[in-house]
Amino acid sequence: MMLKLELDSRIAIYGSKSEIEAAEKSLADNDVDLSTLDEPLARLAIQGLIDEHNLKASILINGNSVWSRNRVIRDIRKVVKNGMTAMTDYLYKWLSLQAGSIAHYSRLGWIDVYPSVEHLRQFFLRNEFGQSVKEHIPHRFTDSYLIAEEIEQILGI
Repeated sequence: MMLKLELDSRIAIYGSKSEIEAAEKSLADNDVDLSTLDEPLARLAIQGLIDEHNLKASILINGNSVWSRNRVIRDIRKVVKNGMTAMTDYLYKWLSLQAGSIAHYSRLGWIDVYPSVEHLRQFFLRNEFGQSVKEHIPHRFTDSYLIAEEIEQILGI
């Protein structure tokens, strides 16, 4: 199910009816008028709301997902502690959509190519496009850039 938010035509919300309603309420009830913000600032505001309210709906701005910092960082910490098989689908999607990796068909396919935390660390230094993950992320994707910075700290880069 999809909803185009009336408050800001750049924002679309996908998910179940209850997920969409929770996201719409959080976006509408916040203190910031998202329609007045440029995309980089709006992305950070939305990311904050996603994490503050533990929103499960997919929220897009200008057709691109805004990512939960809390979920990606929690998932990275699990991988560092328990190995690559602890990777969640959410982290896999972030890596394949934001970090400069092709999909490798599935999460398990990605793990087959990057089977250890050291492989993940090397990927962050030089992704599949020959860049660091931070260099690969477009400047307007401020939510993902901040996530990549924190992952680098966790991985000791």
